Amino acid sequence: MLGLAVRIPTESGDWDLLLSSAGTGRWTRMLPKFARRWQNARLGTLLPYRYRGELVWFTALPGAGEPPERFTLHASGRDGGLRQVAELTLHHRETEPVAFDPVLTLPPELELAPRWFARLRAQAYRGSRLGRRGS
Repeated sequence: MLGLAVRIPTESGDWDLLLSSAGTGRWTRMLPKFARRWQNARLGTLLPYRYRGELVWFTALPGAGEPPERFTLHASGRDGGLRQVAELTLHHRETEPVAFDPVLTLPPELELAPRWFARLRAQAYRGSRLGRRGS
């Protein structure tokens, strides 16, 4: 499994976007997929977000290099067609470890979906936050 976690600054606050190697089909994009090399990977949100009443998945496609320094970020709806929405460039810098939290750190116009699974994720991340405080 390969993964990418990015904190994206937006006008309404930061957005923690977590992506992992996933399938490429309309249905398999919701399943984790083993990948040994970045060039063979397609990184996606296994579950969608809800935006303006529509389901949206995000996918990052790696650029050249192992590991790559650039990714193109795409959005797709139910049909699975990709539409590029951003380019990501990674910069290496020494920082303290970052705790990503996609449940609390997302723009107000986005909602984790489906709602029943979002409730499960909220409980899991609540436990994670409590565990980090205790360590």
